[in-house]
Amino acid sequence: MSTAYNLLICGSIQTGSPHRDPHHGRLPPDDSSPLLNRVRTACRRTGYTHQTEKTYRRWIVRYVKHHGTEHPRAFGNEEVRDYLSHLATDRNVAAATQNQALNALLFLHRDVLGAEWGAASDVDRAKEPERRPQKRGH
Repeated sequence: MSTAYNLLICGSIQTGSPHRDPHHGRLPPDDSSPLLNRVRTACRRTGYTHQTEKTYRRWIVRYVKHHGTEHPRAFGNEEVRDYLSHLATDRNVAAATQNQALNALLFLHRDVLGAEWGAASDVDRAKEPERRPQKRGH
């Protein structure tokens, strides 16, 4: 695991095996990350529920891990499009899941980092399943 990732997300430098995640896919403790503290504060200021806060924080951690060692303030529309396209094409997520990730990343860039955001229209979108009318029996 990179040193920059540990400083950004975990708030400290972890030593040992680079393949060992001290949080095993979970969020780091609440008081350990300056970025995630800012996300939490912005969520509470906006009035989001605890579950939305937790979900957004998880998407943001995945987003940062996907892009490696840079702080998200260095990311722009291209990195967001890349991540959302990765979710649709490589991870084959549902359209609703991709929309949830998009909302979390918009929140990060607009409300937490204060960045301007353009259109997200040129993202490879996950396909919604075709819905057929159900026939009802008598």
